[in-house]
Amino acid sequence: MHVYIPTSLRSHTGHLALVEAQGETVGELLLDLDRRHPGFRFHLLDERNRLLERVRLYVNRELVRDLDAMIDAQDEIHIQCAPPGGGGHPGAERATGTAETGAGGVRGRHQTGAVRSLEASPAQPA
Repeated sequence: MHVYIPTSLRSHTGHLALVEAQGETVGELLLDLDRRHPGFRFHLLDERNRLLERVRLYVNRELVRDLDAMIDAQDEIHIQCAPPGGGGHPGAERATGTAETGAGGVRGRHQTGAVRSLEASPAQPA
């Protein structure tokens, strides 16, 4: 099945935005990704084999946190990650800042105060 890799993790997949992996469950898929790209799972899972809080995994655009969730060979998997130690969750941005800096607190950069959904910003293959 197709797995879309966020920019922050592409250095672990040979800079590929789209990779292939197999598995009957989300957990098996992640194990296969790690087999194909050694060390990849350490960027997604904690020491108890649970998805890190900063990681969002979507199966056919639906958020999945259960590693035992069943998946099918035709499913599309999207991985999103917030930066380690970051101040938010992937896919969600809050408008902050001042009138001088604008939303996001960065000069010259404009953001909306809305939460971005996966529908509004799907991962694009490079």
